[in-house]
This record gives sequence, C-alpha cells and structure tokens, in this order.
Amino acid sequence: MSNSSSGGLFGRQHTGSVTLVDQPVRVQFQRKAQLTFWIVAIVTGLISATVLSHVWHPLLGLLAGAVIGFVLGLLVASVVLIWPLLRALWWWADLITAGLVVFLGWPALANATNVPVSLVVLVVLVGVPAAVPAIRHRVVAIVWCFAVRHRLRTAFAPMVRSGGHGRAGSLPLIGMAWPTPAGERVTILLRPGLTYADLERQLGALAETCRADQVRVSRASQSNAARVRIDISRRDPLTALVINPLAGVGRGTGFDPTIVPLSPGMPPVGLDLPDVPEPADPERPTGRVPRPRPNGNGSNANGGNGSSPSGRSLPDDPNDAFI
Repeated sequence: MSNSSSGGLFGRQHTGSVTLVDQPVRVQFQRKAQLTFWIVAIVTGLISATVLSHVWHPLLGLLAGAVIGFVLGLLVASVVLIWPLLRALWWWADLITAGLVVFLGWPALANATNVPVSLVVLVVLVGVPAAVPAIRHRVVAIVWCFAVRHRLRTAFAPMVRSGGHGRAGSLPLIGMAWPTPAGERVTILLRPGLTYADLERQLGALAETCRADQVRVSRASQSNAARVRIDISRRDPLTALVINPLAGVGRGTGFDPTIVPLSPGMPPVGLDLPDVPEPADPERPTGRVPRPRPNGNGSNANGGNGSSPSGRSLPDDPNDAFI
C-alpha cells in the first residue's frame, strides 16, 4: 500500500498504514476463495437437492439444495479468504494477549481496589520476579520462547520468497516454543516451498536471525516429513558445576559439600550408558603351579630322571630341598 507525505511543523511527515497481508497473497487467496465457493456450492447443492427430493417435491428440494449449497459455499469461501489474516493473528497472538492483559488488566484492578492495594499488587508482580534470580531466569526463558517464534518467521520469509523450487512457497506453521537447558525448542510444520534440506543449508542464517550460538534441526515425526523440530542453543549447560556426592559416599562418611569435588552439571546429550559394553577382564590363573614330585625310581612325575629343566639334579628326598 502506498504511503503519503505532507509538510508539517517539524518538516515532512509520513503517514501510511501497516500491511498485515501482502498484495500477492491477498490476490492468491481471493482466487482460492472463488474456486472454493463454486466447488462447495455445486457439490453440496447437488447432494442436498438429491436427498431432499425424496422427501419434498422435486422443485422444492432443488430450491432448498441450491440455498444450502450457496450458504455452505459462502461460509467456506469466507474462511479461505480471511485465512491470511487469521494466520497473522496467530503469529501475533502472544503480543496481542500481553497487550490486552496490560491495558485492560490495570484498569480492571484499579476499579476493583483502591490505589495503595493496586500499587502493592503491581510491585509484587513486577518486583518479586526481578529480585529472585530463579524466577527472573524463568521469566526471561519464557520471554525468549515468545520472541523466537517471531525471529523464526523473519528468517523463513526470505527462504520462501527466494523461490528455490521455482516459485514462491508458503511460510511454515510455527507451533509453540518451549524452554530447554540450552535455549528453546520449537516444532514447525513445513508447507510447500520449504523443505528439511533447505533448513539444513540455512542453519547459520537461522542462528544469526535468532541471536543464538547455533541451531539444530531434526525430524519430529518418523511418518511425517513436514514436522520438524528446531533446537536453538544460546548457552552451554555443560559448563555449569554441581556438587558430586559420590566421593563422600564411597568413603562411608556421608555427604559433605566441603570435601567432595565438582563435576559438570549435565551429561553429554544423547549418551546412553547401558549401550556401552563393559571391557572383558583378562583371564587370570587361579590356583598354585604344581611342583614336580619324584617317583620311586628316582624320576619325577613329568617323566624326567630327577633333574630340573636347567640341568641341576633334584634330591631323592623332598625334605632335602629345604636343607
């Protein structure tokens, strides 16, 4: 949409409007709505007229079927026509909800209570999360979950418009984001114009747009290639240090935080210790090595003549070996 400019007290002032739906998208969905209207109206009208003709007069059944087809076709076509607007509202649903809570919640609280009580409630709702580190970190993680959905949509827009498949596609449907120890995780549903391979080639662009260290993509479903999981990493949870109580337990002294060492906060992701085979212990000889015992004819039990392998003769009496 065009913007207009006019002179003002402080120079030129630019006025215009914000476009929620682009012009090509609006024209495309208008054509889809017209086609949808005729298909739904004709199909439902014929089915309704056929069924009602067995109950009412054929002319009356045909007229009722035409009315039913027209109404249903108009309803379905209206949904198709406003679908880009509904999609934009879904994208901005979090900010719209937050704005309604802020601009409508405060007047409702002020009307329900007096000014001191309203200020106390406001201080508690804002001051406690800001003062307690655990709550503050949790709130920041939730805020990043809302922000990363918009950052991903910003990153997907040039990928879809680039026309890597010969034509412009549709933006993927971005689901809810959830906090993880490393950052955020988002599940998206790909639509024509963007594939899993395209995302793998654009990992650097996704990380830069999301203000993250790195981004990983993986299949979220084994039966549906369109469902993709995106893991956004902003920090390394392996750098956190926690107390390992195993050293104190091994000595039988119990848990003592002052003497036990520190270990990484989390094990490596994807490591499954039961899958690691244990090394086999080498066979160790058990028992004593038998000593050669002499026979009555002066030879030992091994068939020798009383001499050792080194050529030294062995005594006839075993007790003489200790003299």
